[in-house]
Amino acid sequence: MTTNVRMPQSVNAYWTAETNYGTPVAGTLNHTGSLDTFEPRQFDRQYTPISSVGQSTSAHILSGPIKVTCPIKIGLHGSAWRNFMSRGLGLTRYTHSATNYDSGQKLTSGIDSLTILADEKIGSNYQATLVSGVAFNGMDLEADLTTGSLATLNCDTFAFWSEEGPSGAGSLAAARDFSATGFERTNYGSVASGSVPTTSPATGQDITVKYGSEGGNLATTLTKGLKIDGPANSYVEVGERYMAFYVANALDASVGTSGFIDLTSTNAAIIGDGTTGGAAGGLAKVINDDGSWNCEDVGSSANTISSQNLKKGIYDTSGNSDVSSDPYYIYAVDTLTDVPYLKNFKLSVKNNLNTIPQAQTKNSTTHFLQNANVFRGSSEVTLELKTTSKDETFYDALQSDLTIPLMQIEVTEGGSTYKIALTNGKIMSRTAPYTAGTETPEDLTIRFAGEGSLHDYSAYAISTGWTI
Repeated sequence: MTTNVRMPQSVNAYWTAETNYGTPVAGTLNHTGSLDTFEPRQFDRQYTPISSVGQSTSAHILSGPIKVTCPIKIGLHGSAWRNFMSRGLGLTRYTHSATNYDSGQKLTSGIDSLTILADEKIGSNYQATLVSGVAFNGMDLEADLTTGSLATLNCDTFAFWSEEGPSGAGSLAAARDFSATGFERTNYGSVASGSVPTTSPATGQDITVKYGSEGGNLATTLTKGLKIDGPANSYVEVGERYMAFYVANALDASVGTSGFIDLTSTNAAIIGDGTTGGAAGGLAKVINDDGSWNCEDVGSSANTISSQNLKKGIYDTSGNSDVSSDPYYIYAVDTLTDVPYLKNFKLSVKNNLNTIPQAQTKNSTTHFLQNANVFRGSSEVTLELKTTSKDETFYDALQSDLTIPLMQIEVTEGGSTYKIALTNGKIMSRTAPYTAGTETPEDLTIRFAGEGSLHDYSAYAISTGWTI
């Protein structure tokens, strides 16, 4: 029996958050869950052949900046996929009573990188690889709803460096000790590592994709939501999980919980009537309870609409705190409709990271690295849908240049439900060809832009509804 070849069933992968890009922290190793595809040693020296007169071929092949990537595709299984998605968007942190609430509230300008550690058993020995500065250049969340196959998050990543642990290690602890030699020196030998999630991973049958409208008709202008007014120089940010209140570019700590409201909390779960105590008063009442802000529901039966149906974005509320004379409007959809006959979908977030090549020195060793530092470019948020055509809903929207105000992806995994909101989508392309003797497919590509009237409101093209 052959025991000295590398086999995927002998590999485990773990991740831990970095405080500073490219600097591993020997903290708890979290398991990635169901690992579909993984390459921790994608190491490219970007060689350049040099031609010369008098030589029959390139006599010199010179190394360029070392480019490290770490492509990883995982199942929606355990907490890793939610952490990866949130960090791919960039973490937004709200704090109350010394407790931090981190979420993928919106696209940010920051880079929330990871360290990934892979270990494997080869024969009787162990080998480990440490990849630092793993940053998310792009992510594809996709699922096939026609089979029981794994729903996945496919991550295109850049990385700072990839380090091999000691060879011939007789134990995992010894293999994970990178402290003796090498460019990146950290000891994970005594660090606790998380176990494989015990719940089942999500499949396409555990996911729904919905589009929002008023009364089920995309052509109907939204008329329901919140009417709000705040102090001078104020604005609000509305995400899938949190609504945050700012005055002079700082959180107004007197509103809600230290300047933000959890839209899943009992008293803020619906828009509400703004006056009744408890849950019936809803989000509007929680806002009204602060004397510097004024809020009420607008539109027929708007008070019963879920607060998470509000369009995500950044809204100017800078006024005189009197909603009757100086109102600002934040609209919501009152109907969420399942995309009919959905066969598969792919949600893509492309961050288009830019890299800065530079010489880096660690532990008396210098390397010229392609990804010495990275920063965000202009992100793109798109949703691809493949369906069996039912009606002309999306064709009419495309033909009439309509905007889909809100879409929602809902994933049930590990006994809990997790939501992703997409705001203000335009149908970029649609095909629905007729073919004799078979169904009529309808393929759509939708791109999202966020909503609002202030600052970088397009950051709310996507917003997640969980904390990490």
